[in-house]
Amino acid sequence: MGIVPDLVHWLFDFYHCFGCYFMVENGLMRTDEEIKQGKVNVVFPSIFNTVESSTSRKLTAAIRSTISGPLDVKNRYSARSLRYGAITELALHRELSVFAGCARSGHSTGTTVDDYIDDNNPAYGLQAGMARCGYQDLASNFKAKIEVPRLEALGVEVAASVDELLSKVFIVHVPHFKKGQGKLHGVLRICLASLILYYPDVAKECGGGGGRKC
Repeated sequence: MGIVPDLVHWLFDFYHCFGCYFMVENGLMRTDEEIKQGKVNVVFPSIFNTVESSTSRKLTAAIRSTISGPLDVKNRYSARSLRYGAITELALHRELSVFAGCARSGHSTGTTVDDYIDDNNPAYGLQAGMARCGYQDLASNFKAKIEVPRLEALGVEVAASVDELLSKVFIVHVPHFKKGQGKLHGVLRICLASLILYYPDVAKECGGGGGRKC
């Protein structure tokens, strides 16, 4: 499934969110004990080997903790609300068909057409992904190249400095993200580029220079 940069806000951008997680939550660093426990290839070691219901409860608690108001209002929302909101948005979008929505959500259309759809095609689900990320006029934009932030945009003259910055920002023990070893190292570079791109916005909204607002 293609991951599209968000045009609405840095808080919703996949690459920025994971960049923050990889950077400040030790997302790719593993202790010797975690490696012994088989967590070296797990992106979220804190929920390793936990059942789905337990993870859902954690998400529900996190969501409700951010909602102000009486208890009956908070209890209307749960981990499933994330799917309700996303799928409802796709269903209401005037430019999306049920096929496009199902391609993104993973649901079946309920017809035999599902047996003949090539879900390995990178374009499958991309249009709905663009809709969720704030893209307009999908009919024309779908034919255009989707741009992700790239460190290469900083210029070849700073390539060595960029590689050094990458090694300082992210402590990487997960092989899939290591340079020269894993296929996901390119994703890590995009995450760093997204952190750099949105830093002025983050500093403005959350405070820079040690003064936190959020």
